[in-house]
Amino acid sequence: MKLKRVLVPVDFSRNSLDALDYAVALGNAFNPEFVVLFALEPLQFAVAGHAYGGAVPINIESLVTEQRRMARADLDDLQKRIARKKVKVRAILGSGAPYRVIVDTAKRLGADLIVMGTHGRTGLTRFFMGSVAEMVARHAHCPVLTVRGQHRRRGKRARRARAAR
Repeated sequence: MKLKRVLVPVDFSRNSLDALDYAVALGNAFNPEFVVLFALEPLQFAVAGHAYGGAVPINIESLVTEQRRMARADLDDLQKRIARKKVKVRAILGSGAPYRVIVDTAKRLGADLIVMGTHGRTGLTRFFMGSVAEMVARHAHCPVLTVRGQHRRRGKRARRARAAR
């Protein structure tokens, strides 16, 4: 197996950053290029009209511009942090439904592997919120490695240990 390009989608949550660290540690033996991807979801909102004493003027264009600027700045900071580990890294800002942006970017770049964090939701939370990782795994052209956040596992162990006392 040879890894030339590893795509690591992030949402800046602790789980996605754990997955990025895991990918870098795992991939060091192959010296691949790491592509860090953030998918900016289209801005959706509802205005209540007169419920708040009249219509509130909202400048959607400035909100979207600010959202993109902040996401780009966060991606640039993350890219610099990873580059300090002496690996090839590039950061991409995509736009659209996260799972679709991830799958399309992986295919377009010819990624050999996608490494992504997962929140490990179950039950109703998963039903209502969906699972980006599951959708990526179903539709990706290459293998997908999901990494469950380290802090969450430690938290469950700690709770079990406290309960056992």
